[in-house]
Amino acid sequence: MRLMTGVLACCAWVAPLVAQDAIGVGMVQVEARIGEPLYFFAEPEFDALPDVTSAVDSITFEQGPWYVDIATAPPWLVPETLKLDYDLLLFRAHTVRRDFVEVVVNGLDGRTAWVARDRIRFRPWSEFLLEVYAVEALDGVSNPVRLKPLDHAAVLAEAVLPLRPLAMRGDWLQVTTDGLADRIAPTGWIRWRDGERLLVTWALLS
Repeated sequence: MRLMTGVLACCAWVAPLVAQDAIGVGMVQVEARIGEPLYFFAEPEFDALPDVTSAVDSITFEQGPWYVDIATAPPWLVPETLKLDYDLLLFRAHTVRRDFVEVVVNGLDGRTAWVARDRIRFRPWSEFLLEVYAVEALDGVSNPVRLKPLDHAAVLAEAVLPLRPLAMRGDWLQVTTDGLADRIAPTGWIRWRDGERLLVTWALLS
């Protein structure tokens, strides 16, 4: 099956595709390499190695007119982000082992598969969210920008605009407050998660 790049993630903002009770442990980025498929595995034995484990499916890549594109892929593939003109092929990471990572391969129905860890780049949420261009609260009224990373801290403004992430502390992200209101502190805090619920979206591109 051929996938058309950009159909699944045509814009810079990426909303969570999987259910909010499946926040996972971070994100996986795949580099599109010609001649190096991304293999999908069923759940491997704990002592298994990717080189001696049989794959159940794969993504292959080919040179397109302007960039490396997907040549073939399973019909059920719905990654978190697919924008290969910007080298963006991302999956939600559900479980991490020494040699494998379980990823959400269909963000609509929550289906998962395993990939070899040495074929991907895994980033826990603490790294991924600090590397994105901006974050935005799913509900900026109930999750406002606060002076401190505390639920009872003073509210600086409603988090109704994209905000640049600066630091993470537990369930809280420190963000810039540019454009939110006049005469407030230059930085504040929003919750990025509440237990197993993700409370923000993110922009990978400006």
